[in-house]
Amino acid sequence: MILQTVLSELNPYVYVVGSFARGKEYDDSDIDLYIRRYEDEDGIEQTYTSKIIEVLDRLKVSWDSDFIDSLGVRLDRFIDLSTWFSMPEILEPFDIEVCGVKMQAVLNIEKN
Repeated sequence: MILQTVLSELNPYVYVVGSFARGKEYDDSDIDLYIRRYEDEDGIEQTYTSKIIEVLDRLKVSWDSDFIDSLGVRLDRFIDLSTWFSMPEILEPFDIEVCGVKMQAVLNIEKN
């Protein structure tokens, strides 16, 4: 139940990537979430990392971080939140269901 609540609350700030986005997840797959970016009022690119931390803290969900803009959450499944996923070119977001929660996913393609 807490996993679904966390995913629902994080939904506006992330895209699903990785095995879930490709439809190739396993029972023990972690959930990879790409932290979205936006431009602030000064035109400077920012991430939603601080909003994500606010959500996790409000829900009293423990998280850890080894790098800036990279968070880990251990629930029924491990959730890996990062701006570090390889995203050289993002295809159009599409709707997907992850653990019973409707979210948006993106597939990324590597340029050769």
